[in-house]
Amino acid sequence: MSSHINFGDNAVMSGPDVVSTPLILSEEEPSFYYLTLESISIGNYKTLPFRSSKVSPNDQGNIIIDSGTTYTFVPFDFYANLEKTLVSLINATRKNDPSGFLKLCYESQNGTTINVPKIVAHFTNADIELPTTNTFTQLDECLVCFTMLPNDEIAIFGNLAQKNFFIGFDLVANKVSFLPTDCTKH
Repeated sequence: MSSHINFGDNAVMSGPDVVSTPLILSEEEPSFYYLTLESISIGNYKTLPFRSSKVSPNDQGNIIIDSGTTYTFVPFDFYANLEKTLVSLINATRKNDPSGFLKLCYESQNGTTINVPKIVAHFTNADIELPTTNTFTQLDECLVCFTMLPNDEIAIFGNLAQKNFFIGFDLVANKVSFLPTDCTKH
């Protein structure tokens, strides 16, 4: 799947479904754009507060948004709680990723999707509901795997999590805007 990138007036996002969050720039790492992830909620059951002290001790700008990184990386402790919660809520057969890279995988019968609870990333001023296709990837017709991974060195909101969103970076107002969309139609 490919997407388009717009600049200038063509990049302005508006409408009732657009949500925006502050864009945090870092003098130490000027090539990265940071957002502040406050928590992730799973279904109606649990909200997991997000902390990433490696990136920012004051929790402002605690995760990089990066369209060049496939997966989303979060700290080990946060990931462990996320995985534990998902395992308790997903009624499917666990399987191992043959490569050993992805940590949480399930059997998928003939390419069908598994029943996954709603996952919402809560950024400052912006709640982003992540569709199942953004949080679980089909590795083959019998295997789906969670697209978030543990990493204590860096926190990244990767491109699988960003699928099917128009995302606008406003460097004048220092904000990032999200609009859910079907990218196959653009």
